[in-house]
Amino acid sequence: MKETIAAVLALAEQFAAEGQPAAAVKCLTPLCGDGSGALPAVVSAARLRLANLLLQHFDNVHEAKTVLLLAEQELRQTGGNHPLKCEVWDALARCNQRLGAVAAEQGALAAGLKACRAGATSKDKEVLARWRAYFHFRLAEHSLVHAGPEAASEALAQLESDGALALTAGERALRLLCRATLALTAGDPAAASPLLEQASAAIDEAGSGGPPALHAHLCCHHAVLAVSMAVLAGRISELTLDEQGNIPLLAQLQQLLAGAGGAPWSYHWVSTPAVSTLGQLLHASLLRSLGKGASAAACLAAAAETVAEQLAVLGIDLQGVEGQLGVAAIWEGRIYCQLSVLCQEQRVLAALQACKLTAAAELLQGLTALLGRFPSLLREAVPMTQMLLGHYCHSVGEHGAAAAHFQRVLRSEGAAPLHDGAALAAALAELQGDPEGTTGGQRRAAEALEVRGLRELPHMLGLPVHDRVAALTLSALLALRAGDASSAALMLTRALKTGHGQLGNTQMVAQVLNVMAPVQAAKGDRTGAEQMLGSSLTLAKAAGDLPTLVTAARGQLRMFLDTPGEQERASKQKAYVERKAGDLAGVVAAAAAAPQHAALLAWQPPQG
Repeated sequence: MKETIAAVLALAEQFAAEGQPAAAVKCLTPLCGDGSGALPAVVSAARLRLANLLLQHFDNVHEAKTVLLLAEQELRQTGGNHPLKCEVWDALARCNQRLGAVAAEQGALAAGLKACRAGATSKDKEVLARWRAYFHFRLAEHSLVHAGPEAASEALAQLESDGALALTAGERALRLLCRATLALTAGDPAAASPLLEQASAAIDEAGSGGPPALHAHLCCHHAVLAVSMAVLAGRISELTLDEQGNIPLLAQLQQLLAGAGGAPWSYHWVSTPAVSTLGQLLHASLLRSLGKGASAAACLAAAAETVAEQLAVLGIDLQGVEGQLGVAAIWEGRIYCQLSVLCQEQRVLAALQACKLTAAAELLQGLTALLGRFPSLLREAVPMTQMLLGHYCHSVGEHGAAAAHFQRVLRSEGAAPLHDGAALAAALAELQGDPEGTTGGQRRAAEALEVRGLRELPHMLGLPVHDRVAALTLSALLALRAGDASSAALMLTRALKTGHGQLGNTQMVAQVLNVMAPVQAAKGDRTGAEQMLGSSLTLAKAAGDLPTLVTAARGQLRMFLDTPGEQERASKQKAYVERKAGDLAGVVAAAAAAPQHAALLAWQPPQG
């Protein structure tokens, strides 16, 4: 009997290895019955294997869960078998995760941790120590997804205070990466920096004699967080370009992934293609901000291609609707649906930056339609979409609609990381929508900033660099409206120093120069003001940023008109301004005439 059971189990494994899961299921099914005559541990192991096949190949989550519950009941009556109990609880957690049974998933993970502790002094103690760390990490992830960063931090503290558990170098690195992730989620790059330094040392240790794939995957994880930290901390200028025009850390990430040969990720994070896509999106965003539009477009195209491939593998058609998706498709494919939205976000931002407003409108129409077809799966993308809509409305001169979109983001409880940016954007829309100061725009702008404490210098200086530069510039604009040129000059000096020193020659720097030049001219430094406007014009021209270019060109024209002996330059400049202003008016008019324009101004998120 014993030999027969072993032969059946071996045959099932062979069928599974040969890609015949249905045949493997047929082999295992008789063993999983109550009358098989096999030992409880053998029956439970067979049920575990059967459940895994049902999950992996047949999307039969309910049947898999039923089989696993039977295995758990069988094992409950036995002593020992702690590693098998851990495997069963892990599989049950995955079933509950796919079914959206949040409390049951947490219960299964906690039960797995309990099984580890029960066998802590058994012959399997080394294996159970790894399971113990695994369940701690899974509970932290579960807490982050369903209860937020504070709960995740508490779950990690449980791992850190588990005195009976000695972590491996890889586990120590992962704990530090998790802590760094929480710090970045809280907008605290200063706290993330030392954690990433410690993680780097642990990763190096893990690479000494450890599994090569684990080392490569930890290096990739570290690279993603290190670049994210640099962006959040405003240390973009540190991400220098190599001879090929790439950011070395992100280019290395793709090389590491290729070297790992597409192996499954070594620990519970996201899939290899998803990590590759995330790296390409980060690369695209940074290269675009550094004025490398062609390289950014290539990275974005690579990201979009990977997402499309993975969605096709999972059978997800984004032209369909949410109700057509199966449970497995929703769970396994959700990350690629979200990455698809991030690809679209980058396309919209690139179009807006290059003043391709009609293209931006078409992309936004596609994005809002996608959210309408997948209201639950993509609900977290709503605030980001509203931010994009606000930027579009601002670009076409619809400042009231822009401010309304930004205010909706501010009212969204699930969009806390976007709140400062939304307040800054709303304030700018209010100011530019009321250039003469006759409709209350200045008051509304000040209120938008004050609600978030964005007029307090200590708060401003603690913001991520893009928001910091924007806050300083907006405070300067408000000071100028109030007649306080001295305070405005101080704010603008800080903004320019921060922007140029940490962001480099970017559009934001060009916009600060446009605001600063008249202030400089009013102080009698016409030469300095003219140089500022010339630099702004050059930067805007390189980026295809018509609004900033026209503002700089008009500033130059005013200076030429006010300077004796500059009539010829003024005449040429006037013609240039009229031509470029006409180009800008044409772009805005074309976007306003597009069929989707009115709907984008008034878009409301779907209910889901």
